[in-house]
Amino acid sequence: MSLREKINEQFTGALKSKNRTLVSTLRLILAALKEKDIANRSSENKEDVKDPEIIKLLRKMKKQRQDAADLYRKGDRQELQEAEI
Repeated sequence: MSLREKINEQFTGALKSKNRTLVSTLRLILAALKEKDIANRSSENKEDVKDPEIIKLLRKMKKQRQDAADLYRKGDRQELQEAEI
């Protein structure tokens, strides 16, 4: 099973269990994957994003969240920092 299939499966499960936080997180990931797929279609490579690229994308997204949490901490915005963690 590919990583994309696992993410879609977890998204479906989160929808059924009404886990809002997980649904929101997985929606962001799926949106980023679709954006990457569209970018690939316009280039020479017409394939969907593969697992190594998905992992790279997830690492980038994690780094963005960590950076945002650090900025919120420095700005003394505790409620926003907690949302990012």
